[in-house]
Amino acid sequence: MALIAIVDHDNKVIGRKARTDIKPGDIYTASTLWIKDGKGRVLLSQRSFRKENSPGKWGPSAAGTIEYDESYVSNVIKEAKQELGITISPEQLQMGPLKFNQKTRTYFAQSYIYTYEAKEDDFLLQNDEVVDVKWFDIARVDDLLIKYPEMFSSSFADTWVLLKPFLFSTPVSGSVSYTHLENQHILKSLPRSLSSFFAKSRLIMRLWKPDWGERMTRRM
Repeated sequence: MALIAIVDHDNKVIGRKARTDIKPGDIYTASTLWIKDGKGRVLLSQRSFRKENSPGKWGPSAAGTIEYDESYVSNVIKEAKQELGITISPEQLQMGPLKFNQKTRTYFAQSYIYTYEAKEDDFLLQNDEVVDVKWFDIARVDDLLIKYPEMFSSSFADTWVLLKPFLFSTPVSGSVSYTHLENQHILKSLPRSLSSFFAKSRLIMRLWKPDWGERMTRRM
């Protein structure tokens, strides 16, 4: 029986448990794969109706729970092969956001993005995991989330907001075989990056219009 990695709130592995032994207070980890093409589309998969969580709902191209002896990268490569029948190497992956989910379950989910050109019928689906795949335009996903939010898995909407800026940005070069600690470092460094961005934006505005800061202060 496969053992699932259990982590703490800092995303550090602290133990392992059988899937059936995981309790509400346990935190585990998962990987998600989001496949995009050159036409501005993303491939979504419909989960099997026999799945315990979000049966029949639409979600990422592939996803899986991290076993104790796996990394995020090795897991997402395994799930792509098992669920979709495609072979991916680590250097072909672009790292996306790491998200902490605590709605119906508590887990860290690391997203990866992969560029791939194929027809929907080209994918070899593992029917006990995935029953259908479809290419969606980004705007179409946004529209469906507003009109039919119930068609998506429970964590999809929150993840989608974080993911969209990564989908059609410049791919990251090199290996992405990050450990749990390195993933957490990326998550913690995000607020500093955003602070730096806004600080630079304010500086540019002051150089462009010297009285901009003063006018904004008076409005507030």
